[in-house]
Amino acid sequence: MTDEQIIFLISQPRSGSTLLQAILGSHPEIFTCTEPWIALPFIYALKKEGSEFEFNGRDARHALKGFLNENGINEIFYQAALNSFLKSLYSKAMADTGKRIFLDKTPRYYEVAIDLIKIFPNAKFIILFRHPLAVLNSILNTWVNEKIDMLYYHSRDLLVAPTKLINFISKYKENLYVVKYENLVSSPQTEIAKICAYLGINYFDEMINYKSDMEWTSGDKKFKEKKVPDSKSVEAWRNQLENKRYTNFCFYYLRELGEELVGSLGYDFFGAMEQIKKHNPDDDDFKTWKIVLHGKYISSIEEQRLQVREEIQSNFIKKLYKKITS
Repeated sequence: MTDEQIIFLISQPRSGSTLLQAILGSHPEIFTCTEPWIALPFIYALKKEGSEFEFNGRDARHALKGFLNENGINEIFYQAALNSFLKSLYSKAMADTGKRIFLDKTPRYYEVAIDLIKIFPNAKFIILFRHPLAVLNSILNTWVNEKIDMLYYHSRDLLVAPTKLINFISKYKENLYVVKYENLVSSPQTEIAKICAYLGINYFDEMINYKSDMEWTSGDKKFKEKKVPDSKSVEAWRNQLENKRYTNFCFYYLRELGEELVGSLGYDFFGAMEQIKKHNPDDDDFKTWKIVLHGKYISSIEEQRLQVREEIQSNFIKKLYKKITS
């Protein structure tokens, strides 16, 4: 297997990536399966921050770097070894399928996209964007519902992913293919034909009528309810604006992303804001928004540990010492 036989499909979660995965996976040359996530732990093994373990991640990184340095193994060799290791897993996964291309759809590769393209410089990268308020709408309705405190689990997906994806595209735009969900569902034949051209494979109209019998552990389950892309989902976020809390959250989210970032994603900031303001958003829910998407939830694990250590040192230990010695 070569790098050219690997496709990485990366997006914010809830951007329609499972739909695009199913369409591409119906191609006679492309094999895909549930979201692997397999590259994440090995890439993070050498990072200063970003992973949380029962053991001390900082000590593990220090030990791994020590092992590499003591034995004359540099990070370039490590990346090459990781390339071979992951390709061996991809090859094993699609053995006996008769297909030659592996599609790894893991939305949270937005965290390590720049690392991935260094490890697989000749792989194909598809970046999928969806209107940020549609992403918020889908997260709220799929994973959060009435348990609004659950939103903090997706703070990085909402607040970090857009910037990381834009930074990735700005550095490697000549090597990537960027597609918008709205174009995908409104003109699927046109968009899939363009993607196939980028991938260097033939396009078939039959791909649009994707298979719906796939059982994947990760990813959207509702995509199987339909057999072709449906453009009705494009307006879903606007249809939710009658809900006051939803209106407010859209207002806060759009305001936090800002005009420049939303524009970089390819969407109309002022048009979306105008739609929201028709429903009179206010700051009644802003305290809740700031609690569940507080800055400390998107800080690195290392930063969180330092914050806790500072709190302990500045408060608890001092008070305890004063109590003991008084």
